[in-house]
Amino acid sequence: MAPRNQTVALAWAALLLALVLLLLWIPFDIQSGIVEISRRRVLVGDALAPVVSGVFILLGAVLLAVQHKVEQTDGLSSKNLRFVFSLIALGALSFALMRWAGPLVAMLFGHEYRVLRANAP
Repeated sequence: MAPRNQTVALAWAALLLALVLLLLWIPFDIQSGIVEISRRRVLVGDALAPVVSGVFILLGAVLLAVQHKVEQTDGLSSKNLRFVFSLIALGALSFALMRWAGPLVAMLFGHEYRVLRANAP
């Protein structure tokens, strides 16, 4: 399959996925709405995150479908792979920092992290 045909097929698949998600899956699976109004308070509904995700998938499919120029390459270059692996490493480092920074700072100041987590900031 030519690169242009692969791009169009991917765009159609993403468009179909987004439409099924937005028109069938979310309405039949989630009972609450996008926003909920309870006692004059507007609250985020259970369907908001899936609807936002579906809209982004739909937007990506449309942008991919109307893309005029497709860069033809033989595959991933070493520069592309370095970029992807650096993003993965940055994400792993960020998660490790989030996980261990709190207990480490609490230990440095002589407090027990578990007790500090139970208190409001």
